Amino acid sequence: MTKAANQVYTIQQLSPEQVNIVKASVPILKASGQELTKNFYQKMLSSYPEVKPFFNESDQKSLRQPKILAFALLKYAENIENLEPLTGFVQQIVTKHVGLQVKPEHYPIVGTCLLNTMENMLGELATPEFLQAWATAYGNLARLLINAEDTCYQKQPWNGFKEFTIEKIQNEASDVKSVYFSPTDKSAIATPQRGQYVCIRWKLPGSEFEKSREYSLF
Repeated sequence: MTKAANQVYTIQQLSPEQVNIVKASVPILKASGQELTKNFYQKMLSSYPEVKPFFNESDQKSLRQPKILAFALLKYAENIENLEPLTGFVQQIVTKHVGLQVKPEHYPIVGTCLLNTMENMLGELATPEFLQAWATAYGNLARLLINAEDTCYQKQPWNGFKEFTIEKIQNEASDVKSVYFSPTDKSAIATPQRGQYVCIRWKLPGSEFEKSREYSLF
């Protein structure tokens, strides 16, 4: 598989032919979208193990993550001419990505693996015109997300992950514990609000990669 290269995505107008190609992919995505995304994740995580900290292993095993991506690709193809109905869904993706600290350099990895998986799965259907149409469509989506995520990053009190220290663990019930932690450098933190997400990343003993988990605030 061709390795992902550094790439700067720009918004490109899809030609009428490319729009038709993406829209014509809807039946394929309805019938085989989950198989496509399952194969995509297998390819990406084996070829680029450095992205493993961004993904929940349990969600991969249960196929929850492939299902979500299959749904996203389907809705993107169905609404390729007008993305306004997807505004809320896109914002959810942006919020998740910012919590996980997804950066612009990660998008070429996803794009390369997605197109490669499409080519391998669809065979003769994956013509050069088909692949180019989807490359352009993906590039537009990547640019949209990168811009929205950059706006969110500008509002953050710090860049990247900040080290916290566990101050106390308190038993609340037989199967419930409260964990209290604070910034290791004793700096102030923003007051969290309901509906926001907090992402915690840690490395377990014996684990090769860090693990990330996102939690919603109530």
